[in-house]
Amino acid sequence: TDMPAALSTHKATVGVEDFKQYEKFIKDYG
Repeated sequence: TDMPAALSTHKATVGVEDFKQYEKFIKDYG
């Protein structure tokens, strides 16, 4: 039962990193 929570947390962490990279892209090229 721990696996779904771990995957959810991992997915959220990846989402944050993707968002940071997106913000950097906008800042540099937007």
